[in-house]
Amino acid sequence: MRGRFIALIVTWVALWGEVNLANVLTGAVVAVVITFVFPVSRRVDHRLHLWGTVKFLSKFVMDLFVSSITVVRAVLFPNEERLRANTVSVQLHTQDPLITTVICNAMTLTPGTLTVAINSSTRTMKLHVMGAIDEETVQQNVYALERRVMAAVSSRAENRKAQ
Repeated sequence: MRGRFIALIVTWVALWGEVNLANVLTGAVVAVVITFVFPVSRRVDHRLHLWGTVKFLSKFVMDLFVSSITVVRAVLFPNEERLRANTVSVQLHTQDPLITTVICNAMTLTPGTLTVAINSSTRTMKLHVMGAIDEETVQQNVYALERRVMAAVSSRAENRKAQ
């Protein structure tokens, strides 16, 4: 809690751009208000794995780059194949809501794809995909993304099941 309090004060002072007594004191008041209005839960249900996170983020950045080029080509040089749109359903393996959310957000942030819906009871994700990509390729890409996310973030419940 002390670290969060200090981080809020430092952020406040940095936003004002000048270190002086008034900024530090008002930052402390703002930090107290934020700390009481938005309390932090002490329960941690997930663990972040450094190497898995590095691999996930590096592949995600590469996917963003490649898909951006694909979308730019479709806009600048449109043809029927590049402008084709399709919806694909993918049933995820994970039951963890956080991992599902990260997967859905990563797919939505990637140009040319959009998460349309997620059915939490069946763990089925519906994607809108741009371009002439077959359903099996999209599913394999989502499963590869799911494996990378699960290597980066694991839930304590899954860790207990594995032991």
